[in-house]
Amino acid sequence: MKYIFRILLTLVLVLGVQGWLAPEVGAQSMTMTLDGEVVLQPQDMDATAYYPEKDQNDNLCALIKVSVTNKLKNPLVLETGGLAVQRRMKRENGEIWFWVPYQVKNLHFSCSEYKAMSPIPVRLEKGKVYRLTLRTDAQVETVTNASVNFGFLKIQVLPEEAQTAFVSIGKTENYELGGSYTSDGVYTKSLDYGKYHYKVESEFYQTLTGSIEFSESNDFITVDLKPAYGRLKITSEPVGANVAIDGKLVGSTPVESKEKYAEGPHRIRLQAENYAVFEETVNVTANGQVQSHHFKMVPQFGMVTCRSDMADAEIWVDQEKKGTGSWRGNLSSRTPHILEARKAGHKSQSVSFTLQDGEPRTITVGAPVPMYGTLVLESTPSLCEIWIDGKKAGTSPKASQLLVGEHKIVLKKDGYEDLSFDVMIEHNQRLDEKRTMEKLPERPKTIVDYGIEMVFVEGGTFKMGATSEQGSDADSDEKPVHSVTVSDFYIGKYEVTQAQWKAVMGDNPSYSKGDNLPVENVSWNDIQEFIKKLNQLTGKTYRLPTEAEWEYAARGGKKSKGYKYAGSNNIEDVAWYTNNSSSHTHPVGQKQPNELGLYDMSGNVWEWCQDRYGNYNSSSQTNPTGPASGSNRVLRGGSWCNSARLCRVSDRCSYDPSSRYYTFGFRLVLLP
Repeated sequence: MKYIFRILLTLVLVLGVQGWLAPEVGAQSMTMTLDGEVVLQPQDMDATAYYPEKDQNDNLCALIKVSVTNKLKNPLVLETGGLAVQRRMKRENGEIWFWVPYQVKNLHFSCSEYKAMSPIPVRLEKGKVYRLTLRTDAQVETVTNASVNFGFLKIQVLPEEAQTAFVSIGKTENYELGGSYTSDGVYTKSLDYGKYHYKVESEFYQTLTGSIEFSESNDFITVDLKPAYGRLKITSEPVGANVAIDGKLVGSTPVESKEKYAEGPHRIRLQAENYAVFEETVNVTANGQVQSHHFKMVPQFGMVTCRSDMADAEIWVDQEKKGTGSWRGNLSSRTPHILEARKAGHKSQSVSFTLQDGEPRTITVGAPVPMYGTLVLESTPSLCEIWIDGKKAGTSPKASQLLVGEHKIVLKKDGYEDLSFDVMIEHNQRLDEKRTMEKLPERPKTIVDYGIEMVFVEGGTFKMGATSEQGSDADSDEKPVHSVTVSDFYIGKYEVTQAQWKAVMGDNPSYSKGDNLPVENVSWNDIQEFIKKLNQLTGKTYRLPTEAEWEYAARGGKKSKGYKYAGSNNIEDVAWYTNNSSSHTHPVGQKQPNELGLYDMSGNVWEWCQDRYGNYNSSSQTNPTGPASGSNRVLRGGSWCNSARLCRVSDRCSYDPSSRYYTFGFRLVLLP
């Protein structure tokens, strides 16, 4: 037994000496510290161009690139106080990247196998990249037969425009280990530790060579390539000349080319209308800067002012219209040009001329000569209004002298459709035209749907607002008086009754009940729902009257006698108002109608209109629909609880469209 023990002891010693048995690993406290400083990388674009990340406030994060001197068994954790780390990524080269809000003031790194380290104070900027190294004490092992003697050499290529570079490497300056293009501006290669030579090449940049003692602690190089190009900025007189550089069109002056140009000569060519083609060779300096060149081109034009003796004649030069009365501009020199003065119905006048280089000159041409023919127009029926080219020219039959050319004729007569046609008048000739007009189909005087009787109102033009018969009762919002034209329409003979409302809506919102009483206590919005359902039931397009339509109808339309109230100057004849209503509404149609046969347009209930409320203006208008914006809608006509002053045909009132009162009702309009 003692002999066997000696043999085993000898074998263990031998194996231990030869490194075939692994020794025990001694226990040791592990610490982690900042090695050096947190360093800003001003030319690193990873946080903006390649790997941008934004915080919760949509700001670009700062990127912290962390290197650790020894491999960690457990994850490296970064805490930043109340501001969350937005992203963490471990790179193939061993770096750990953290994206954090730029407002972070302290970086607190930790790893479960190391003692906690002190926070690192920082001042960060949006979209910037920072590098730092964490030094960790090596775990002590007594292994003697295993060691790492290789790693990854990393070469960062700057500037960004040169990052598609080709990197060659070797033990000698023959770069026998070959090379490859960079990825994202970084070249990496697995190599044994030792000295290496490298060469970096990129188009439009100077080739850079160097050497490195590659080791675990020296495995990263940043190379900043110098430019071997220049850029060109071309300006010219005149501006707008087309620019070609080395035969390639790059734009119009002023132009600053984005392309890089190799050091040496480059050909510039400029072309502009009415200028001689310009060519010149420029030398580009390889400093990466913009070189400016200004060229003055030789003109091949004259400066001409063309005029006519007729101020409204058209000026034509070389069959191209240039203006009216006169024109000033540049024309090519040494070639003949023709100036013409033209006017419809006139014989043109012309003159030819030639300009010298740079010559200023004024050319005048005579006035076009008018040419006439005769139009003799007869119509059936006779005494129709004749409109020629938009101007009233009398009544048929009529003979008119017209300028030669095409003219638009319109015949108009009440009860007939307008008749439009074109005529061509020739010089010194007579044209006879006999035309027959078509009668308009008679429109029904009344239309009835769901008991709602509508009366036809022929359109026309009237004075709207505080006309003279309104006297001192008129308010400021009734002014200024202005001319308004409305087209034909139908309007309710009566205010809509409660029975008619119930037939459509199925309910009765009124305060005072009675089938033949006007419906009241309805808002503008309520009425829109009523109209929507009525239109669905009838297939027609009913609506509320515009304020202009309402006042035109209340005044009696074309049959108006200029009354203060709707149908009379005596309010007792036509309206239920505060002096005679006994404080309630009355059945529709009990007072006298106005000139159009419309009842209760003064008094009984206020009547909602379609328009928003707004101020008048003095301009003439056709079918106005009120302001485009505004909160209140218009009411007209006064009610049973108002004085005579508020029942006038021009008086105005307005309320929010959601308002409901027992004095608010309405009547409808339907277009033919």
